[in-house]
Amino acid sequence: MKLTLVLPLLSALALTGLTGCGYIKSLFPDKEKDYQYTVEIPPLVLPADLAKNDGLKRPAPAVPMTPGTAETSANAVTPGSNSANEAPELVAPAPNALEPLPAASEEPITVSTSTDNKSSQHEQIPVTLLKTADGIDTLRLSAPFENAWRAVDKALSRKSVEVTNRNKAEKQFTLHYDPDEKALEDRSFWQEAFFIFHGLNGNEQEFIVKLNDHNGQTDAVILDKDQKPTADASALKLLKLLQDTIQSGFNK
Repeated sequence: MKLTLVLPLLSALALTGLTGCGYIKSLFPDKEKDYQYTVEIPPLVLPADLAKNDGLKRPAPAVPMTPGTAETSANAVTPGSNSANEAPELVAPAPNALEPLPAASEEPITVSTSTDNKSSQHEQIPVTLLKTADGIDTLRLSAPFENAWRAVDKALSRKSVEVTNRNKAEKQFTLHYDPDEKALEDRSFWQEAFFIFHGLNGNEQEFIVKLNDHNGQTDAVILDKDQKPTADASALKLLKLLQDTIQSGFNK
């Protein structure tokens, strides 16, 4: 009875052991079988053009040493030196005799101080206030038209006269002029306010300053807005203003 139970048990244990051994063996495969399938690699065959290139087979040529290079290498490390890392002694060159410097030139340096009179000084133009035979007040400038044009334009700008049009081709200035306007000066707040409101209702008139050149001189006459000569007091005051400003060298 006992033998009948033991035999099946042993058979089961033996079967289990064989199965376990096969499983364990599968975890560690036999490496020798891999070498059975190896193939020997044939030797490398170079192309004909590369095989003829002897530069690939020969080593790099050695750099030749010149006598000066060999002597320098021999002097770099001497047998009597105490240390291989000791730097070679540097010999300073003998100082050369100082050459005398050339004497400095004693010639005086002349600096030109001459400047253009037209740019350094105000253009001085003689002006004369006269009355023609027709009774027209005229301001005569003893200068050609180009100089007279610049002088009149500069005088109007200096006296802050409002020029609305400058027509050089027609030789005339169109402007607004108030003969009662006073020169600008420092004023208080109330004086400024009065000046502003008074300026809105001021006695500003439109005039034309016409230039006529002849024989190297230029005459300036005052025309009204209808291109007619005017002989009122405002026109005469404008001519005197231009005369004083030009005669003063534009300093007033």
